[in-house]
Amino acid sequence: MLSSQASKSVLLVLKELTERIPENSFLQNLNIQGNRISMTGFSSSASTLLKTLLDSQYLGAVESRYITPDRTMQNREKFSFEATFQESESEEAVK
Repeated sequence: MLSSQASKSVLLVLKELTERIPENSFLQNLNIQGNRISMTGFSSSASTLLKTLLDSQYLGAVESRYITPDRTMQNREKFSFEATFQESESEEAVK
């Protein structure tokens, strides 16, 4: 079971992903274990999506595991990214 603070962090990350992931991208899988986040999905520009996630206030150490062309659909890429939870300055101020 997640602590109250961990639950809040998960919700903040989910909210931010929902707001930041553009219409041309979607997650196929999102896995959260401890402070590690892994995600796979499809995008018309996975490298642009990666840059967007690098600017996240709640995600740190965002890395691409792979970006490959999607064999089932033209003009689409399959991606796998990993990141860690990162406390934002506003969260730290609340403590």
